[in-house]
Amino acid sequence: MKRVVTSAALFVLVSTAAWAQTPPPPPPPPPQTTPPPTTPPPVQPAPLPPLPPDVVIATPVVPATPPPTVVYRDQFFERRALAPVAMPTPYPSVMDAPFAWASDQNRVNFVTTSRSSDPYSVAISQLERRQYEQAIATFDRVIAQKGQKSDAAFHWKAFSQFRLGRWDDSLATIAQLRRDFPQSRYLAEAKMLEADVRRFSGQTLNPAQIDDDDLKLIALSGLQRTDPARALPLVEQVLNANNSLRVKKNALFILAQSDQPRAQEVLLSFAKGQGNPDLQATAISYVASRRAGPTTGRELAQIYDATSDLAVRMTIINAFRTAGNKESLLSVVGDHAAPHPLRERAVTSLNGLISPQELMALYQKESNRDLRIQMVNVFSSMRAVDQLMQIVKTEKEPAVRQRAIRALGGLAPEQSGRLLAELYDANTDVETRRSIISALGSQQNAEGLIAIARKETSLNLKGEIVRRIADLAPKNKAAADYLAEIIRN
Repeated sequence: MKRVVTSAALFVLVSTAAWAQTPPPPPPPPPQTTPPPTTPPPVQPAPLPPLPPDVVIATPVVPATPPPTVVYRDQFFERRALAPVAMPTPYPSVMDAPFAWASDQNRVNFVTTSRSSDPYSVAISQLERRQYEQAIATFDRVIAQKGQKSDAAFHWKAFSQFRLGRWDDSLATIAQLRRDFPQSRYLAEAKMLEADVRRFSGQTLNPAQIDDDDLKLIALSGLQRTDPARALPLVEQVLNANNSLRVKKNALFILAQSDQPRAQEVLLSFAKGQGNPDLQATAISYVASRRAGPTTGRELAQIYDATSDLAVRMTIINAFRTAGNKESLLSVVGDHAAPHPLRERAVTSLNGLISPQELMALYQKESNRDLRIQMVNVFSSMRAVDQLMQIVKTEKEPAVRQRAIRALGGLAPEQSGRLLAELYDANTDVETRRSIISALGSQQNAEGLIAIARKETSLNLKGEIVRRIADLAPKNKAAADYLAEIIRN
């Protein structure tokens, strides 16, 4: 046993001595310090062309239809400009964004606009966004409808074909415009278009050679800021040449911003119909936005009387509203020979310019049912409880009476709840009673519903009332108590 222990001890001593004589391993080399990777400086994008001062770009909208010339925030055309908002991802050029010009003390804003859904408006929007193939297809739809805008559709279709370099197609479309609409107001511009088509005919061109709207817009804006007197004849030249609709609208905007008498003279001439109807509507809006006093009012009234174009007349009615011209609006409402849409727009535009008593005098003279319904809508926006109650009590036309009842239901219960309950007791007509039940339900007026339920003898009507009360019971103690009362009885 001693030998084993001794041998083990010797083995340990020898191993230890050997380890002591072995040189220690060299230390690891220090880590190499690699310089941080050099980040190349960011590549700066190429600068965009200079813009007019104080330009604000609105959030782009890619709608199906074009903007009207002057846009207001609500259906009653309030006299205030739309607030511009920031656009997170701007277009490569501001002229590529769909926009409408708006004037505010010589400030230029790109603003988002409301849109229409009629095919002509869709086509114009596509044209202004340079979607020429789509525009041609949509203009063909307008032409097929054979409506009031057919001649305009022919002209802008030919213009779109020109921009695509389809010379023969463009000439054929112009020829058809001449043949089918020999009195069209677009023929003068079609003649200028035809001259350009024949000048370029047979050539293979880069689209930029005939589609230079961006350059013209920038040049017009820059020249107007630099030398307005020199810009004016050039603006007139743009208006009287074969240019796109948006370039010509921009030229009209520059005229509207100018204080030079000649600029106002040219703008007014376009408002009176010197150009095509699209430009006339734009010019009318700019004339009205200047609010140049009674002279402007008289001129707009003269333009209204001198045209039969429904769209132009509608634009003038909007301009009357913008200028607060109550007398002209009343004149349109009182013209029983005028088309119903014009009179209806005039009634709507009177909101805020006329008292409920004045509107009631018009209502009592009006025989057109649809127009009376429109007047009820205006009474509703005025919150004119007395006039609405008078209509409910005296109106013989069920549709008008029921619309007035619904208008009362849109008011607060404390304003009309008691009156609706009294109307329910005074009327035995089933449809009228149902309208009142609906109005009280819209108000969430549990007390009024309970009051008429206690008196109703018709099981069908009472069932409708109780269903309305049951809808209110989760949040209304009186409604829940009444349901419990029905169960107990």
